Amino acid sequence: MDLIADSVIHVYGQRDRLTSGLAFTHEPETLRFFQARFTPTAPDSVLNRPA
Repeated sequence: MDLIADSVIHVYGQRDRLTSGLAFTHEPETLRFFQARFTPTAPDSVLNRPA
């Protein structure tokens, strides 16, 4: 539970910087969130940066 709370606090602290997210590119009828495919909504998203 501590990890979850720390993660929520961290995201909340960066809420002004988090301006983009993900959009569905493939959305199956069943198990939508488990089998879906996504793309970043902004080209400069942190999701596009290498790990």
